[in-house]
Amino acid sequence: MLDKTTSAELKELRARRKTIAHQMTAMLRNKFTAASAATFEVLNLAAEQLRQKIQTIEPDSPAQTRSARNRAFSRYLRYGLHASPERGTFGISTEDRDLLMPALPAETRDIGTGGEAAYPGATAGFFAPMEFANKTEAALKFYGDMFLSSTIQKTGTGTPYPYPNSDDTSVSGEQVSEGAQVTSQDIASVGQVVLNSYKYSSRLLKVSQELAQDAYYDFDAYLAEQFGIRLARAANAKFTSGTGVGQPMGIITAAVDSGVTVTGDENASPPDPTTQIGWNDLVGLEQSVDPLYRRRGAFMMHDNTLGYIKTLKDHNGRPIYKSSLTEGSLGMLLDHPLYLNNAMDQLEAGKKPVLFGALDKYVIRQVKQMWVSRLTETYVTYGQIGFIGWVRWDGNLLSAGNPVKYLTMHS
Repeated sequence: MLDKTTSAELKELRARRKTIAHQMTAMLRNKFTAASAATFEVLNLAAEQLRQKIQTIEPDSPAQTRSARNRAFSRYLRYGLHASPERGTFGISTEDRDLLMPALPAETRDIGTGGEAAYPGATAGFFAPMEFANKTEAALKFYGDMFLSSTIQKTGTGTPYPYPNSDDTSVSGEQVSEGAQVTSQDIASVGQVVLNSYKYSSRLLKVSQELAQDAYYDFDAYLAEQFGIRLARAANAKFTSGTGVGQPMGIITAAVDSGVTVTGDENASPPDPTTQIGWNDLVGLEQSVDPLYRRRGAFMMHDNTLGYIKTLKDHNGRPIYKSSLTEGSLGMLLDHPLYLNNAMDQLEAGKKPVLFGALDKYVIRQVKQMWVSRLTETYVTYGQIGFIGWVRWDGNLLSAGNPVKYLTMHS
């Protein structure tokens, strides 16, 4: 608790700072001269000195700091990093810059905030604060079920990250008689999957300056959604069928064939194993996965494949698909949950349209958080601002024990 004298001093300092802020805002609305620009800088310096003095009297709590950083990042998206009164651009305050600077990328390697690997003009970027990052991740999950079914592993750096895995499904314990020696049995298979970090961008997203500066529009949420959907489109395809060479290893690429000979829909006349799957095929796929993984197993398929499966019936004429009243659930297939992935094959000859198994054995590695670059000069003549969202990902299946398998259609 602050005493009365300190509280009064704090109140006075805040009032003086607020007055200066009003003066600076009024100046930004008018055409600047060399003299007024110099006055603006003096006021900005005075406001910063008052801020520092206020902070020494009443330091912010961690929650206040996070909230302030979120607000600073929002203002950065709208107004940019530096004020340019002569050109009528607002910029952010010194206080906001202080809050954002610690969030600048700390690694020495190029990660998209400058250099040849960045988009033209992308010379500065900030890691997105948690609130913005969460909105982006929600958009990722909404677009691509790979982000829902997989295990997300966040790391602090982008160096190669070994992820251990083992296959001990064939080894059991033993009953031991009194005084008998315990049998030695090492874990059957011990290995590791090395996850790298591949850089993805949202591509350039241009918006009007009016939209960016409209305080009454939820601009942060709009950008987060656009970044999330664009990044998911790029990454979901790699996490599904990537080769593992210079890109993530896709879950289909890393999984193994179930060995099931597809016969098609047994209720059709005649069944066509090149364009159909049936109840027997799906049961065979399910049974091909070890019970250790089957119990936590789930199906994954293209939306069109799911639409077809909804029409299938078992040998007793009962639908094999069960709908669900749970919000967000796609229903159940053979009493297992379902995930959609429109990067997967559809029902065509020689394709792999259905996955089943412990889908959470697929690990997506994310390096730190996403970061955002803001481009103003490049599109100033169009009255537009460019934004690029960046993130580094890799993915691979912890394949020991073959936790995920797929059906292969007849050629």
